[in-house]
Amino acid sequence: MPNAQRCANCTCVYYPATSDETEMLCPLCRENKHVDIQIENHGSIVMLHMLTTTAKEWVKEHTGEEAQFFGNALVVEPRYVRDIIQGAINDGLIVR
Repeated sequence: MPNAQRCANCTCVYYPATSDETEMLCPLCRENKHVDIQIENHGSIVMLHMLTTTAKEWVKEHTGEEAQFFGNALVVEPRYVRDIIQGAINDGLIVR
């Protein structure tokens, strides 16, 4: 089994499928190469995974000190998601 790697994009730790993997992206980032923010709905909370530096900077600029994070994901109540996503899209980010 290959050694653990740190994703070059989101900085999570993952185990590459092969030892000669050169892309250095975790499976989520590899699958969503052109996506800035990935939405993950958990019912009572929604996690917004920032997959690019642009997304990380946008979230930092548009959230306050009260923002909650779980790892690299912004944790949001469902009632706020639409406005956050619409703002990100209006500013040119790609959301999936």
